[in-house]
Amino acid sequence: MKKRYHHRVMKFVFLAVLVTVFSLSGHLAFAQEGKKIIEVVVDGLKNVPLKNVWEVTKTRKGQIYKQEAIDSDLRSLFDLNLFSSINIDVSDKDAGVKVAFIVVEKMIIKQIDFKGNKVFKASASNALALMLTSSLLSPLILPEK
Repeated sequence: MKKRYHHRVMKFVFLAVLVTVFSLSGHLAFAQEGKKIIEVVVDGLKNVPLKNVWEVTKTRKGQIYKQEAIDSDLRSLFDLNLFSSINIDVSDKDAGVKVAFIVVEKMIIKQIDFKGNKVFKASASNALALMLTSSLLSPLILPEK
């Protein structure tokens, strides 16, 4: 009985904290709504050209901050399929807000080495390696044994 009561109390506390966090984040986003964007930056680019990001995003310096536009830019960046993670940081400044797109690029296959291969001809292995080099590394779903 005591364990069940403790579980209910912990569940209630967790939900209360969760509701508080979400309501505060909504108020913070609402507080920035309508302010002028004074700076837009992209952090985390290593191999993807900055031009690729600017082509799909619409948020620019000098515009009025709108959460719908930021959400649209986030979807457009994910649609590029070049990033494993995208976060957007909006921070208040004296003259307006700064918008930072913080990205983590998907890994790129730079080199493939075959060792101990006795099944495929060298030309076939080299052709496969050449074809996959510079490709984005996508996680594989392997069957569990």
